[in-house]
Amino acid sequence: MPLQAACLQPVPRPLVANWALASIFRSAEASVQHVHNGIPSTLSIMSFLSAVGVLVREYCGQLGAGPSKCLVIRPALDSGQQLSETGVRQFLRDLTGRCSVCFSLGLPCPSAQVLGATGPATLLPLQRKLLRRLAFDAGDIRGGLPLARLSVSKAIRQQLPCLQEVLLDVAELLNLRAYARTYVSSRPSALAELEEALSSASQALDIDQDPQGGGELVPLWGLPRARLMLARTLSSAAHSLALCNMQGARRERMLAQWTSPDEMFKLAQHQIQVAISEVSSGEHALFWQGILYAAMGESFFCQAVVREDSTEVVQRSLTTFQNSLRCFQLAGRTNSLQYADALKDYGKVLCGVDPAAGERALRASLHILRRSLGSGHPCTRNVCRLLDRADTDSTSMESAGNEHAQT
Repeated sequence: MPLQAACLQPVPRPLVANWALASIFRSAEASVQHVHNGIPSTLSIMSFLSAVGVLVREYCGQLGAGPSKCLVIRPALDSGQQLSETGVRQFLRDLTGRCSVCFSLGLPCPSAQVLGATGPATLLPLQRKLLRRLAFDAGDIRGGLPLARLSVSKAIRQQLPCLQEVLLDVAELLNLRAYARTYVSSRPSALAELEEALSSASQALDIDQDPQGGGELVPLWGLPRARLMLARTLSSAAHSLALCNMQGARRERMLAQWTSPDEMFKLAQHQIQVAISEVSSGEHALFWQGILYAAMGESFFCQAVVREDSTEVVQRSLTTFQNSLRCFQLAGRTNSLQYADALKDYGKVLCGVDPAAGERALRASLHILRRSLGSGHPCTRNVCRLLDRADTDSTSMESAGNEHAQT
């Protein structure tokens, strides 16, 4: 059958090799979990390539085309080497992109169909694991978005019980993109991502289903995670609205749904307070509370930035961050990425009150992030930018002091 004629027909949900594919993933589970300096091991990527390649080749066989025609994945990796950041980005682009043949026909490639709405549900937990390793751990937070959205489309189409968690993956990834910039962007694409993040988190909170996903991928899951992500996205969006970066129809939609930036900050802080009460007991209670208090401190800081009378709110932010850091210390989790994030945000606020102490907190955060994620990760680079800014501010203050002394 000619390729064009075949591609114009609906491609059936894959039946052949579904269980074989799931088996390949399970056998590769240990290697998928292995991360060295924030970059997943090549073995894990090769396992994924070979697994998806099975179905892609099966599809191409059904379409009457050779594997090279539609195979969008490029397994040209040396199994003895670690992936570079460029390799991770290229892999995600290839994985979720379209080859020239299917692009000319306006159709998705088989790999996207495997990962998307009509693909096997058995792959979804492993798609989430891959997203966590490549986007969050290895740092390709832009390239991970198509993969995260494909997982959402699969969960919605097939009414899977993990819909809440995959929506929260999208919200977390989009919010991380905003969070890692060190500034509030007014670019239309960035504002669209903020709106999508808030929408995804809001939808996730409204879902009434048993938590799916557990603690193997994320430290918080279920309703507390939904409250956390809604609070974070509300704070980011409220910050942008209050600075008037968001205008036009998007601003009108936000205000119609959420009333005002002040109300958004209040709701964000309320959601975190409720989540703190929900995780007040259990083995990991202190760790969870540390994460939530850090989000509360960041929300207070975002609120303080857009207020003229900010002194009281800044103090509330600092006190809340101190509670967060204390929780992490009591939980014995001072080497965790969550502790590093809390230290970074605490240092950012503290720099406006005590620059030397703020810089010490930022450097302590940077040490953990470099060791855990590597120097090229967006979160690591974010702290470096904050330290550069702190150094610049300190130099400016010294210069001003010297000029004042001379006069």
